[in-house]
Amino acid sequence: MDQIRLYTVQVPDYMKTAVKILFQGDDEVVKAHLPDQLENIRVIADECLKLSDQTEKHFTDVLKIIQELLEACVNAEHFCGEEMEAIKKKLEESKLREQSALETKKRTEKAVSALEKELEQARESYKKALDSLPS
Repeated sequence: MDQIRLYTVQVPDYMKTAVKILFQGDDEVVKAHLPDQLENIRVIADECLKLSDQTEKHFTDVLKIIQELLEACVNAEHFCGEEMEAIKKKLEESKLREQSALETKKRTEKAVSALEKELEQARESYKKALDSLPS
């Protein structure tokens, strides 16, 4: 999850650079450098999406293991009454972790969506800039 944060921190700099390139007005500079900036943003968005999917899978795997352990403990409840209470607390913690993982995924998906919107806006700005240049 920290990698996602590290990636998304870079996006505003790429966006600033892209806007600077667009406002320079030199068509050759725009054609030479803007696609690279937009590609950098796209790569970050793709990488963040991949990392969020991996994070979700890891959380899901851990949750499944915890649930299996809890089921085994429930079956052995008559042997270990006091330990059962501790396991129930762990189940609640795992549910909270699952909820946190889902919230993290939602935030990541929103961030990716926002990045995609920014990318589309940058492309539209680029297209408008190219269209407004005299032929």
